[in-house]
Amino acid sequence: LGVVVVVAALLPHLRSKPLARTALVARPAFGLLLLAGIGCAATRALEFRDERLLWQHELASRPLSWRAWWGLGTANLRAGDVQAAIEPLARAHEIYPGHFDALRNYAEALVQLPVGKAQTYRALAVTGMMAERAPLDPWARTLVAEANLQAGRATKEESFFLEAERQALSCLEVASPKGLVYRMAAAARRGMGDFEGALRHLDTSLAQGLDHVSVRLDRVAVLRELGRAGEAKRELLRAQRQAPMDPAVQQALWQSAQPPR
Repeated sequence: LGVVVVVAALLPHLRSKPLARTALVARPAFGLLLLAGIGCAATRALEFRDERLLWQHELASRPLSWRAWWGLGTANLRAGDVQAAIEPLARAHEIYPGHFDALRNYAEALVQLPVGKAQTYRALAVTGMMAERAPLDPWARTLVAEANLQAGRATKEESFFLEAERQALSCLEVASPKGLVYRMAAAARRGMGDFEGALRHLDTSLAQGLDHVSVRLDRVAVLRELGRAGEAKRELLRAQRQAPMDPAVQQALWQSAQPPR
């Protein structure tokens, strides 16, 4: 296009009549070519507004590309569409089962599904495969715990909650303590209706200085379930002082201000 611009600008200055006639033809041709170039560039640019479109175009030409399936799945995860992420990630894992990160993203997507749409046994199988591949990886054990929590909530079977608690606490054997470990263990106890046990896990987290605001908010919920409203209110105020602008804190404050039903 740059060369055509230069030539089109020079043509009117050439005195030769044949060339002048060529200029009359070249100008509209150049205009059409320029419009076509702008149209193609704009169409291509529109594809870049969403990375998922780029991966879909890649898959249209290379349907067996595990990288494209993986890219589409992770793009859906980043966009917050967990359900749409699962099948592309499953396809990526099917094509290239040896890729650990694709398997990890597949497991992460499955454990994020809400209870009503959970694929519990699939999540247990996939997180189990990940744990077998990386037995000392605390994140793999965390995902196994999450899958068991998901299964327990869906089936109401205590065995899943017990396994979730065991897997969560086993992370302490291979990594430094984190509040998430105690939160998952507390969630398992809450699933079984053992609110005192849940509170003990959260208190252990706080005693070790693992006082992330999420731990405090879980403690607020457990204290309310135990009927200890005054302690729950004080804990919520601590969470507010710790992270006043946190959306979860704001939501908890709003809920506490609602009249009892």
